[in-house]
Amino acid sequence: MATARKKATGTKAKSAKKVAKKSAKKTAKAAKKTARAAGKAAKKTTKKAAKSAKKTKATKKAAKSTKKAAKKATKRAGAAKGVKKTAKRAGAAKSAKNATKGTKKSAKKTAKKSAKKSTKAAARTAKKPTRKAATSARSAKSTKKKTTRKKAAAGRLTKAFVERRALSAVRADTLLHLEERLGQRIVGKKDAVAAISRVVRIAGTNLDFRPERPSGAFLLVGPEGVGKNEVAYAVGEVVFGSDEVVVSIDLSEFDDEESLARLGATLVPGSETHYFPGVLTAPVRENPEAILLLRGLEHAHPALQRVLLNILERGRLDDLLGEVTFEKTLVFVTLTIPREELAMQEIGFGRPTKTPEARLREVVGRFVMPDLLDSFHEILELPPLSVPEVRLIARYKVDKVLHRMAQKKTTIAVAPAVFDELITDDLCGKGGAKFLNRTLEQRLFNPLARYLLEHRTSRRIHVGMDHGDVVIDAPMSEEQERPRDGRVDDKKQRRR
Repeated sequence: MATARKKATGTKAKSAKKVAKKSAKKTAKAAKKTARAAGKAAKKTTKKAAKSAKKTKATKKAAKSTKKAAKKATKRAGAAKGVKKTAKRAGAAKSAKNATKGTKKSAKKTAKKSAKKSTKAAARTAKKPTRKAATSARSAKSTKKKTTRKKAAAGRLTKAFVERRALSAVRADTLLHLEERLGQRIVGKKDAVAAISRVVRIAGTNLDFRPERPSGAFLLVGPEGVGKNEVAYAVGEVVFGSDEVVVSIDLSEFDDEESLARLGATLVPGSETHYFPGVLTAPVRENPEAILLLRGLEHAHPALQRVLLNILERGRLDDLLGEVTFEKTLVFVTLTIPREELAMQEIGFGRPTKTPEARLREVVGRFVMPDLLDSFHEILELPPLSVPEVRLIARYKVDKVLHRMAQKKTTIAVAPAVFDELITDDLCGKGGAKFLNRTLEQRLFNPLARYLLEHRTSRRIHVGMDHGDVVIDAPMSEEQERPRDGRVDDKKQRRR
């Protein structure tokens, strides 16, 4: 019985050994297959990573990491051999099966993890150069933009500097020779020209005591037709290059206190957002370097003088749209006083005779409040114009029109006898140069316009006088005077 039992146990042990060997072989084969699969997957991933990023060093590191993972997987697969020893020692087939299952699962997990890590590393390494390239491209674009902006700013600065320098040079030249250039335009007023030039030159060089005040404030006093308005237009043309900067305001429109509200911005009736522009504030708000010509102070309401005092003393005026500054503006205020009042002199014995300035302030003080008189830079009396001076003004006006016609290829020559005949003592005695434009239009430009309409092809016109009448004719050209044979008639030669 004992031998039989020993034989049975030996057969059982042999069968268990066979089963354990078979299971170990199967587990080893399965582990080898998983290791091969993991190695193949690792090789594929390494190949893909090497292809995607051949030139970068990071791809080499990823390939090394995948190789290390494959080696680890193979090492773990080699652990299956140890299972055989444990199965032999324990002699239990179940433990061997469990071990083989665990090794299979662990091998699969390690292979998946290694594959995922390798793919992620490859993706990162592939993205790194693209990110670097994108950032470098962005930085290059930003640097280009900055350089272009800097160049453009430098170009603008140089242009602005050159233009400012040229303007300052022109402005300096005009301020230096202001008396000469104003004297060519303003006739017979040397004292007024000198005073205006002095004030404008001081303000132009920033040497005035109170820079918040207007650049110049002048009260022009005189009878009608002495050229008070023309002074402001001449200053605008000489100093600023154009008389369009002159803003002319008729103060007779502000003869009541309610009308003074129109000097500043006012609300449109029935609206809270729309405004009427101020007659005085709107042009200065648009162009601070404007010239204000306030005509006829004697016709304005006395309250307007307080508004002027505020402008001349503070250099500011408030309305519904805000504050308006008059720091760079020139203000010309005209006051018309008859010749008789200006020519009156104090009569009496034992009294000292007054100076012309004191007499002028006394006469002007009847119309202007003393504080406003003191706020003006200069109070200028413009004397009546003589007949030769009015003729010079007429010549200047006519030449300005003829220059415009010459640009249209029509040359018109006006003889000096025309001005001697049209401008007489009677015309100057009535109102000086006040009626000058009207007489030139009626007696010169009206017949000249009729002649141009009747003779549209004539390009050379001569205007003369004959017994008090204007005579207009077109002199014959050299081609018309020369006959076909090339000779000149004796009569025409004698005329020459």
